[in-house]
Amino acid sequence: CDPCGCGGGTFTDPTKFVASRLTHPGSILDGDDLGTSVSGDGDWLVGGAPYVNSGTGKEYGAVVLYKKNSAGAFKSSAFFANPESTQTARMGTSVALSGSLLVAGAPTKLVAGSGDAGRVYVYENQNGTWKHVQSQSPAGLTPGAHFGDAVSVSQQWYAVGAPGANVNSKTSGAVFVAEWNGTQFGTPVRLEGPPELDTNALFGSGVSLHNTRLAVAAKGLKVGSDADRGGAWIYERVGGKWARASGLLQRAVDAAGGCGAVSLDGDRFLLGCFDYTNAGTSVGAGLVFERDTNGQWNLQAQLPFHTNAKLNDQAGRSVALKGDLAVLGVPGYDGAGTDVGAVAVYGLQSGNWALKKLVVPGDVQSGDQRFGHSVALVERTVVVGYPQDNGAQTNNGAVFTMTSPAGACDASGQCPCAPDWTGRTCETYQRDLCSAGEKPTASGCATCACSDGAAVDPFSFNSPQSIKPTGLNTNDMFGSQIAVDGDLALLGAPQGGSLVGSYRAGQVYGMKRDAAGNWALEDVVIQSENPGKQGFYG
Repeated sequence: CDPCGCGGGTFTDPTKFVASRLTHPGSILDGDDLGTSVSGDGDWLVGGAPYVNSGTGKEYGAVVLYKKNSAGAFKSSAFFANPESTQTARMGTSVALSGSLLVAGAPTKLVAGSGDAGRVYVYENQNGTWKHVQSQSPAGLTPGAHFGDAVSVSQQWYAVGAPGANVNSKTSGAVFVAEWNGTQFGTPVRLEGPPELDTNALFGSGVSLHNTRLAVAAKGLKVGSDADRGGAWIYERVGGKWARASGLLQRAVDAAGGCGAVSLDGDRFLLGCFDYTNAGTSVGAGLVFERDTNGQWNLQAQLPFHTNAKLNDQAGRSVALKGDLAVLGVPGYDGAGTDVGAVAVYGLQSGNWALKKLVVPGDVQSGDQRFGHSVALVERTVVVGYPQDNGAQTNNGAVFTMTSPAGACDASGQCPCAPDWTGRTCETYQRDLCSAGEKPTASGCATCACSDGAAVDPFSFNSPQSIKPTGLNTNDMFGSQIAVDGDLALLGAPQGGSLVGSYRAGQVYGMKRDAAGNWALEDVVIQSENPGKQGFYG
């Protein structure tokens, strides 16, 4: 079989990521700050614009939806203003999209006389059309709760942060989770942090759901006498209830600060600490934790910003994690001008995380702040929010996508691409996708046809071929050890080689298989140390 198959496939090379600005609808105006939040899933992206209608003094907010077209490009598809557009709410401060559900947070919404109590607005994709289906605030929100400051959706659950919620007479924050019943979300269940949380801990300032596992950050967490260090905890739903499943996750107190951005992907978790101190300078970083077989979460890696990092770059102000890719938003990065912002992309290779690409859009200007204020990963596409972008107007904001143009098999199914950052080629990526006797195609794996070459039948093997180099002696023990990889084989002869005194030191034969499937001697490796000793080399 041709390893790539007709239609080929793609792999992601983060060293070649480039940023592209998405065209927003004309309803986005001066000061709307589109890109304050971003999310996406499948063929849909969403950007939050919480300051829509700011010109009237009532920032009720909005969201913009983008849909991927047949050419693979995202185009603006819908603009949804706050359905309760009578007062300031800042809908779009946070957004989360998963499957057919979209949740937008409006943390400054007045609720039952409580200012800045907050609300979320739920939209459902019904046969390709997004419709507003629910507006929700939990009962008992106190003024300043900011319910909706952070949101996350996974499968049928949402998690909503209320970092200003009152808990035991302290505004330490809370998180609310609710389950989708097919038509709307049910009554939210309130989750509280550890009892020792102090006022202004901001528990719920960051949330990330993955199935029924939840990461919650408290970026204002006080550690000892040191305020605003931040940290996070993992919660899991077990036996029909949500419970805390980890201790505090953070770095050493003398190094980490502002740890409040979270992204959870299965047994791996990324915590962004925008005030992380490196060599005495606050530049920011990301911390990767992994869950072991005992259910314990351990720090696996620190993702430091690049060597030219400067004070207040704020790497890790936003984060995204998916598989072997990790992304840090660096909204304070100077680059060619002051605070232009950047996005740092990291790759996991041979068990180690490394910075692969620092992306700054080519059309930014000095003073255009906060590129990377928000980030998301949609499959292998990085989505970036740029709320202070000066496009047609000042601070109307923008959403960018970052993709890798390299790494695609061509139309004939060939594999011209060079190895990517993991050392694997397009060919080996595609080969990994399918079983023996199958070929990868644009629509999945298919059984090899006659024209593709012979499929492998594990129950029908060719007659064995004898592999025996010339010059073997009695008792050489050729074949005592064998190692095979692809078309190469090593065979040991521990009593082989030339006779020196009374002994043969041993040797190793290297064999290679040709295109016709026949094996032939390629090289012989002889033990060079103590050749007169019986070393059983091989």
